[in-house]
Amino acid sequence: MQKSLLVGLIIAVIMVIFAIQNAGEIVVNLWFWQVKSSLVFILLFTFILGAIFGLVFSIPTLNQKKKQIKELLEKKEGQNDNEIKQN
Repeated sequence: MQKSLLVGLIIAVIMVIFAIQNAGEIVVNLWFWQVKSSLVFILLFTFILGAIFGLVFSIPTLNQKKKQIKELLEKKEGQNDNEIKQN
C-alpha cells in the first residue's frame, strides 16, 4: 500500500469523525453567493473538489514522467542491441 494512500485514508477518517461530531448547519458566504448546508456536506464537497483538482493538476507531471520512462527504456534497448551486435 502506498504511503500517500494510507495518509489520505487517515485524513479521510479524521474528517468523517470531525463531521459527525459537528453535524450542525452552517452558512458559507462567497462574494454574492450564500449556501446553507450541513457541515458534513460542506466538508465532503470540499474534500472531493480538492481531490479532483489534485488529480487534474498532476496529469501533466504524470504524462511527462511516462514520456521520460519511455525514452529511457528505448535508449536502454538501443544500448542492449549494440552490445549484442558487438558480441
